Amino acid sequence: MKENYNHITDESISLRPEVLKFAKEMERQLQANEHKGHWRNRTYSFLLEELDKNIENLKYLNENRGGNLVEIRENMRAAIIRCANIANFAMMFADNCGGLNMVDKPLLTSYIEAAMINAEMEMMSNGEYYGYLPDCQGVWASESTPSDCYNTLRSVLEEWIILKLSDGDTLPTINGTTIGIFKEEDV
Repeated sequence: MKENYNHITDESISLRPEVLKFAKEMERQLQANEHKGHWRNRTYSFLLEELDKNIENLKYLNENRGGNLVEIRENMRAAIIRCANIANFAMMFADNCGGLNMVDKPLLTSYIEAAMINAEMEMMSNGEYYGYLPDCQGVWASESTPSDCYNTLRSVLEEWIILKLSDGDTLPTINGTTIGIFKEEDV
């Protein structure tokens, strides 16, 4: 039986002390890593790889607990950081999927975000970053930084969508998001 939690509103939730302490540690870790750029510029693959790395590090810490009090305290602090990072990468993934911001989002925005989550990017031998969208044939960009490449890729996608729709072409369904146009004979 599927549970319905629609009755739980933001106003009805008060955070438990443990949740609040953990959320503060999550935010500490986010701030410590701000120099790496925003997670919305990261692909699903990247976020999942980082999530896996942190889980593996936590498993390693658990299997190699120190014997004396100093080692145990250091290990515990490292484990708390790993747990916060695991929660952060899960939050980033959910946010990039639109799960944290699904209400009242325009369909076009949802489609673009769904496509950009699947963006693949790599550094080429000349130092440029090449990015493309596997679900959107012909949508690619090449720029000098990952951020510029991501932004250009998004612009190319927007233009691609306009061209496809103006030509009456069908857009691919991406992560469950579809945009279509109705022709007179369909109505």
